[in-house]
Amino acid sequence: MTKEINFLPKNIPQDKARVLGKEDREFYEEVFSKTAEKYGKDSPAYKNITNGIDSKNVTGSNFLFNTEAGLYLKSGRILNLEDIDNILATDKNFFDGFYTDTNELVLRSDKNSYEKNKTYTRESCIS
Repeated sequence: MTKEINFLPKNIPQDKARVLGKEDREFYEEVFSKTAEKYGKDSPAYKNITNGIDSKNVTGSNFLFNTEAGLYLKSGRILNLEDIDNILATDKNFFDGFYTDTNELVLRSDKNSYEKNKTYTRESCIS
């Protein structure tokens, strides 16, 4: 019988997830400022990216803002769906009390071609 063990080497940094708060206001304001420079403050792009985001209170979430914010992070990255799955496997209550988006977009068609998805309708996914 082969002997086997799972281990994590000590020199590999562990990922850490953190919820941004008011102390991160400067980063949100930087994203707003650079997005305004890039697209123009009156542009539809700027308005869509910043829609629902309150930079003063560091609240709000949308796919477009998270994608844009990811461009300006000095370290780390925006959570993806796999990260969220791993976090929930570690702490199922981590996201309690707030809403979050990833920078990934999930597209669905009206007809499901994958057999296992045929039991899910658009309406059952929106609740």
